[in-house]
Amino acid sequence: MNILVPVDFNHTNEASVALIHKLFQKEHASIHLLHVVDTSPVAAFPDTISFSQQLEEQMLASAQRRLEAFRSKLAYHNTTFVNAVVSGFVIDGILSYCKEKAIDMIAIPTHGRKGLEHFLMGSVTEKLVRLSPVPVLTFKNS
Repeated sequence: MNILVPVDFNHTNEASVALIHKLFQKEHASIHLLHVVDTSPVAAFPDTISFSQQLEEQMLASAQRRLEAFRSKLAYHNTTFVNAVVSGFVIDGILSYCKEKAIDMIAIPTHGRKGLEHFLMGSVTEKLVRLSPVPVLTFKNS
């Protein structure tokens, strides 16, 4: 079983992976840790393409280092981890990765944003539930 856990480097990511491991350790699941470098703000300024490409490369390299450091903290038996960093719009990056890597399920926490913050930022989790071709396991993470 291939389970995708999107990683945004917040304090809840380790708890998310621990929960998924606990739920699926008997399945000998492969947990794909994916970070999407959100280039949507950069893409909004097409006149800065050369700067954007250089900035994107730096952001990808930084995210890869952070993801490797995050993964090094995780020590679980009978679990294979796959690290991946992609760039683009967050939802598109997650959905494309699912198709490319034959992901069976996405596991993502809800952050509990409300009011104006939720309206302005939207919800990656809500969008994934609506658009994902695979099941999405959501859970409250504090």
